[in-house]
Amino acid sequence: GTAMEEKSRRRERLGELYRKIASAFFHEHIGGEGMIASVTSVEVKDGLREIIVRYSVWPDTKEGEIKKALEIQKGAFRDRIGREVRTKFVPEIQFLLDEGEKKRAGIEKLLNGAEE
Repeated sequence: GTAMEEKSRRRERLGELYRKIASAFFHEHIGGEGMIASVTSVEVKDGLREIIVRYSVWPDTKEGEIKKALEIQKGAFRDRIGREVRTKFVPEIQFLLDEGEKKRAGIEKLLNGAEE
């Protein structure tokens, strides 16, 4: 394959790996009694120097709490990625609430409600 294809394959592989690590990390450190925070996707930016971790929170009244927890845990998460993934640079991390996921959940609720 071309260098370009190789690059995008590597990016996909890294994305998959980051997603696994992020999911495990969320499972261990984020959320708690009566709330669920889960990783919906991880996007690896060009140059592999930044990743965007999108997540959803249930119930959504806990979004603020989860957001705070993520900011506190960001350094620990970055360290873990640095240990588990061998790349020249440990990427910067951005956590973003997955609004699409929220909308989907809302739409499902509406649809389920409409059937009753």
